[in-house]
Amino acid sequence: MFAGPGEVIVGRGLLDALHLHVGDRLPLEAGGARLNLRIVGRYVEPDNDGRTAIFDRRSVPAAALARFGPVQYELQLRHRSDAHAVQAALVRSSDGRFGVEATEDSVRQERSDLRPVLYGTDVLLLAIGLVNLLTTLLLGVRERVRDFAIFKVVGLTPGQVLTSVTSGGTLLAAVAVLGGIAIGLPVFHALVTVTNPSDGPDLVTSPTWWWVVLMFPGALLLTTLASVLPARRAAAIQPAEALRYE
Repeated sequence: MFAGPGEVIVGRGLLDALHLHVGDRLPLEAGGARLNLRIVGRYVEPDNDGRTAIFDRRSVPAAALARFGPVQYELQLRHRSDAHAVQAALVRSSDGRFGVEATEDSVRQERSDLRPVLYGTDVLLLAIGLVNLLTTLLLGVRERVRDFAIFKVVGLTPGQVLTSVTSGGTLLAAVAVLGGIAIGLPVFHALVTVTNPSDGPDLVTSPTWWWVVLMFPGALLLTTLASVLPARRAAAIQPAEALRYE
């Protein structure tokens, strides 16, 4: 944020369009007055492709400032200030003439609106992955009926068959999680940056480390549960029937 007059913060789109960087000077014209402001920061701005600038009104001469009417003000509160108390005080002191909006309310509402979509998409993708794993293991057991029968003849117990099939599913899950994290995160960052070059680099983020850590045991638990049915079918194979025509 700028500290006073003579300083400006701009959107990424404006920086890219003018080939400027933080610390450079930005020439502007406001109300007929020419300004030469120093860029002190960059902020996320979705409007106008990020080609906007915010600066202190004291940077504009009084004669030029008189040409502008007070349409909208943005207030930055001190740390841990009660935004809703300030909102109520402004509305009360203006006898309801001011329309005051707390930014955190709109941001919280946007997050609340997006959560069901994101959670639903996650559940759908997880279900697709588990169904694919289940069908892969069932086909594998079906194609290896004679192999499992021979293993039982030479002494493999039903418990060992269960462990063998379940371990195969767990191994697939471990490879999928490690590969998904290693490939998915860079691809996600690249897609957000390409599709939204003005704000994407500032908006894109990664999950916290503990979510990444929980992915591994969570995926292993789910795949173990999905492997139970194929493993039970493999353990129930009767060697006499499977090897009848061998």
